[in-house]
Amino acid sequence: MTAQNHLDFSKVSAASRTLPRPRGERKRAPRVPPTACEQCGREGLELTRYRMNQVDRSEGSASVHISVRWLCPDCAPQRKREKEIVKTEAELRSILKMARRGLR
Repeated sequence: MTAQNHLDFSKVSAASRTLPRPRGERKRAPRVPPTACEQCGREGLELTRYRMNQVDRSEGSASVHISVRWLCPDCAPQRKREKEIVKTEAELRSILKMARRGLR
């Protein structure tokens, strides 16, 4: 690499550092979670962050967006709600037996 090429390269690299960053590379400040449920508006409950698909239809075309919503346990989607798993003694015995077989 000659001295002239090195100077040209250093100018290009210095110029690229001064350009504003593209939108995807900008650092975002962390957002504070809301205090009220976005669906029912109740406050004081423990909120959970859910990612939901949102479909917009206009003029014969559809676009899908993923939106983030903070919901209380009552408003949470039914398939994502935390369910209490109650196992009988026989189910627990069979789970432990399968685990012991897996350790062999």
